Amino acid sequence: MTIRDDCGLALRTGLALAAVALTLTACKPGKKDDAPTKPGTGATNSAIPKPPPLPGTTPSVAVPTRSGKTNAPAVPNATNTQPPALVAPTNVPPPIFPATNAAPAAIKIATNSPVRVVNSVTNSAPTTPPLTTITAAPPTRIALATPAPSKPAVEAPKITLGELRANAEKGIAVAQYNLGVMCYQGLGGVKLDYDEAAKWFRKAAAQDYPQALSNLGVMYARGQTVKQDLAEAARLYRLAAEKGDALGQNNLAVMYENGRGVKKDFIEAAKWHRKAAEQGYAMPQYNLGKMYLHGRGVPQDFEEAARWIRRAAEQGEVEAQSDIGVMLYTGQGVLQNYADAAQWFQQASARGFPPAMNYLWEAYYKGNGVKQDYAEAAQWARKSAVAGTHEGMVNLGVMLAYGQGVTKDAVEAYKWFTIAFRQGNTRAGNYRNELSEQLTPEEIFEGRKRANEFKPAVPKPAAK
Repeated sequence: MTIRDDCGLALRTGLALAAVALTLTACKPGKKDDAPTKPGTGATNSAIPKPPPLPGTTPSVAVPTRSGKTNAPAVPNATNTQPPALVAPTNVPPPIFPATNAAPAAIKIATNSPVRVVNSVTNSAPTTPPLTTITAAPPTRIALATPAPSKPAVEAPKITLGELRANAEKGIAVAQYNLGVMCYQGLGGVKLDYDEAAKWFRKAAAQDYPQALSNLGVMYARGQTVKQDLAEAARLYRLAAEKGDALGQNNLAVMYENGRGVKKDFIEAAKWHRKAAEQGYAMPQYNLGKMYLHGRGVPQDFEEAARWIRRAAEQGEVEAQSDIGVMLYTGQGVLQNYADAAQWFQQASARGFPPAMNYLWEAYYKGNGVKQDYAEAAQWARKSAVAGTHEGMVNLGVMLAYGQGVTKDAVEAYKWFTIAFRQGNTRAGNYRNELSEQLTPEEIFEGRKRANEFKPAVPKPAAK
């Protein structure tokens, strides 16, 4: 058996007694941490001391209707009667875009000093993406990064900050754009100043500089130093997209996919994702793959989905690495290959992506694609639990209760069941209630104390 997502968004992993999940925001916590569970809402009431069998089958799941870019594929259906659908990962904050209080977007710049610019002697737009780019935060992602395209950009000349500013004052669009980026992020000795950044982006955008149009759109989408205006953001994204800017194309596609600033239109979304994906960028490749996976704006095609998702994974898109791993694990759109799947799970897990950790836990627990190793499985269950996923919490709790791969510790198991239950997971409550019958009042008190002291690890951006 595997973990079930009681709220329809959680990632699924396999374990007979560890079938539990919930979305961080959709489920309300219980009013009392020791409230009894309702009949029929949790797992079977088998006694905790019985050693659990290896994870078994997993019920198939309907494809979710909501749009999502960070959805992790569901746990494989052992019966293989139909391809598993994808559900949202557990440890990703609810999507909000644009965020009115969003932190400044990350900016990539070749060097801080001297600044690198592109095409600094003319007002014409560069033929390759500039070296500095503000990244947007589309509705269903934590952040949007624009990785390097498959073809490397032409090396740009080095100039000093003074030369850059002088060129910007002369009206050279690329210099205005780069200076705007530096003001936006506070790079190269330039003070962080959104007003100044918007000023230079506007000047470059007035000359139809594509990347400046995209970045100004980001500021309107987020309401940074300007009144938040999704329609204006979409307009600016469209202008940039029509000029071939991959960031503008991707962001416009996301707006269409979620109906923000424009009318929801999956066909238009797929069209713009494809244009950006064909330029060699990982994120739109992943987004296009997900549209094929769900049949949104394009005919559902698992093979085509796997092709695009794999291309994004090979460029380092962490969600794509996890997703292609699951497709290989289940044989969805590709030949089933546990060993290759485990390698992708390991890559994504090493970069701190909790959903992949849950799949890697299952691979080690079952011995699928790797040598069966309860100690290794417990390690990944712990990392997932510490990151705040309910799958990891319950998996670790059960392994602690039975002493599988770890020293048996019923109090620590009680702690993890309690944390998951307090956040609304009824099955975790069932397991905890069963375990509490074997603990002394002092041990129960200690388990609750540990649960009260638990703080999930702050997620860090995955490194490329």
